[in-house]
Amino acid sequence: MQSFLSKIFSPNPGEPPRPLSMTASGGELCSNQIACFADRHFFVKKEIRDERTVTRVKVLEGDERIDEIARMLGGGKAAVEHAREMVMLKGN
Repeated sequence: MQSFLSKIFSPNPGEPPRPLSMTASGGELCSNQIACFADRHFFVKKEIRDERTVTRVKVLEGDERIDEIARMLGGGKAAVEHAREMVMLKGN
């Protein structure tokens, strides 16, 4: 006889509980060094609307892209300058 234990939870309001193994986590930030090499940069945000979780995706360009990479680096003026350098070195 074989038995097992499975954890289920609902990570977002309005979503049914699912097994932990079937739920993707989206809270981790990607590696900052890789972000500057991308051809396109997307900002993904979860919002709660009408008691449901919705996902919004926005293409970042120009200063918005620099600001997001700087945020991933920890924020602040030095991070903005570092993000700008990283993107310039890549050639975008």
